[in-house]
Amino acid sequence: MSDYLKKYWWFALLLIVAGYFLVANLVENRQQERETEFAVLDAEKIYRIEILHNNQKVLLQRTSTNSWLLNNNENASADAIGALLRVVTRLQLAGPVPISASDSLVGFIQQHGVEVKISSARKVIKHYWVASTSHTAIPNVAYLSGANNAYRVNLPSYEGKIANLFKTVPEYWIGNKVPMPSAHEISAVQVELPSNVEQSYRIDVISPTQFRLFHIYSGQQINAVNVDEVKELLSNLSQIQYHDIATLTNEERAAVIFSEPDFIFTIYTENGNKHELRVYPIPVDEYTDELGRTINVDLDRVYVTISGSKRVFIVKYIDMHSVLKGVASFQL
Repeated sequence: MSDYLKKYWWFALLLIVAGYFLVANLVENRQQERETEFAVLDAEKIYRIEILHNNQKVLLQRTSTNSWLLNNNENASADAIGALLRVVTRLQLAGPVPISASDSLVGFIQQHGVEVKISSARKVIKHYWVASTSHTAIPNVAYLSGANNAYRVNLPSYEGKIANLFKTVPEYWIGNKVPMPSAHEISAVQVELPSNVEQSYRIDVISPTQFRLFHIYSGQQINAVNVDEVKELLSNLSQIQYHDIATLTNEERAAVIFSEPDFIFTIYTENGNKHELRVYPIPVDEYTDELGRTINVDLDRVYVTISGSKRVFIVKYIDMHSVLKGVASFQL
């Protein structure tokens, strides 16, 4: 047996050497993957995305209904989320950066770039920084947490600055929609009309097709309910589009919120949260219209505020009129 080993010792040594290089290559390949694989291959595994830049941060979280929340309290735009998921699943390596510039680029990316942390339901699956430069040879660079080097990155069919696609402006993520709960999250709505209190009402959601309607002024329940009208109200209330955000001084904003609103919507959700949406007329210089009426408010636009936000939204009346209804609209 010993003669056999002596005869083939070189073969055993060759196997050991081959095994060493195989293991070394596997380790190197795995390190290379940790350094260069920026894309998340399966978007369905993504449940949380944090984006940080210049002390600004947004948190996007997938809900149990597969929608997304911004900063735990606002519904994110499906279009904005879809665009972001396309970015994080397609971000790819474009090549190395010059070795002489790698160390300085890592520092530059971490200091000036956008930090992106992507998590599954259980753990962080990608953590990197991405920055865009004015240098034509390295327009977009990124650095994976724990890597040794920075790399050039790109997106298929996209020539712009990739860092600009990771936005930390909250308004971007909700699009031009007034931040409201989704229709399926609403458990009750109370609507007050300060100038016409007899039309105030409350709707309790029993099921997706069953509702209770109360006439607040009389304190009585109304049994004959127009279910289609209620469904339309809940759907439209969760999808109010704003035209612009008013630029107001503190005094001007105070003048709006302390004036009498036309409508006060108090929306309750299944998780116990309460949202108050108020609709205010926009004052204009008084004039007489073609019918001889005296007009002192904007007939095409209204102000809208929502609890928890300092923003004053400008909403076109045509985008708001479908929810500006009294109790009579829901009675059969």
